Amino acid sequence: MSTQLFSHQVKAEAASGITGKKKCDACLAGMILFSAELSPDHILLQTENRDVRDLFVRLSEHAAGEGCVSVSKRQRGARPPLYLLRVKGCESVGRLFDRAGISYTEGGGLKTVSPPSEKNLGAFAAGVFLSCGSVVTPEKEYHLEFVARTERLCLDLGEFFAERLGAEGRI
Repeated sequence: MSTQLFSHQVKAEAASGITGKKKCDACLAGMILFSAELSPDHILLQTENRDVRDLFVRLSEHAAGEGCVSVSKRQRGARPPLYLLRVKGCESVGRLFDRAGISYTEGGGLKTVSPPSEKNLGAFAAGVFLSCGSVVTPEKEYHLEFVARTERLCLDLGEFFAERLGAEGRI
């Protein structure tokens, strides 16, 4: 089984397990925080996975209203298409931030993130994985990787996995 196919299957399974309001909110927080672009008036999440696309749209529209996510698709030759999921406008982004427990300073910098409860850590971690993670097939030895948009996010994620989940990683 190819690495890409395995990672797609793991993401599909992770996405299917996100049910219930608290888990959905924790997952949404992870997806938003580790999206490709994030500001007080713009969120961009990129994915090759339809299940991730559909989950982000469902969670976002439940929190901020139908039609808040615009979806476009970029064809890339023989590679799977890349879905670009955008939420624009202070009102829609603000609703998502409120739902996910994210706040910004007046200058536009990330201020705080309400940590998920112990019960919903898995859903938060799933959201992070769905947003920016990949995993290599077990035949080649497990390898879980996250690509974050800033060094600070990398460090915070490493600290989160070490302290809350007992997993050590490298940057």
